[in-house]
Amino acid sequence: MSVGIYVYDTDAGVLAALVSAFLSGAATLVFGQIAFATIKSVPVRLALGALYALPAGVAGFHTIKGLSEIGGAGGTWTLVFGWIGAFVVGGTAWARIASLAGPDETDHGGPVPFEGGRAANDG
Repeated sequence: MSVGIYVYDTDAGVLAALVSAFLSGAATLVFGQIAFATIKSVPVRLALGALYALPAGVAGFHTIKGLSEIGGAGGTWTLVFGWIGAFVVGGTAWARIASLAGPDETDHGGPVPFEGGRAANDG
């Protein structure tokens, strides 16, 4: 959105602002997914996942809180619904970015078959 707002403020027009915002958002998502899928360091992956999940959670909080206020819910319930929305949207963003990791290379997908009294991968 920041790119779109910047382009719009330069008097490039609404269409240019929309296209630039969409392309920069798509590029951010693709580069983040590629980085998450290729980086093997767990702390870096946690930080990268948080980089995507936290803003999504904030957006979910404000969206659901605003819709709850429009629906006429009381002050406490708008906050409760907002936090539920934050966890659902943030968790969904986390799950989507984490789904690109793929299976662990050490997981062989089931029990190890035995050959001659020894496990097949015991050397």
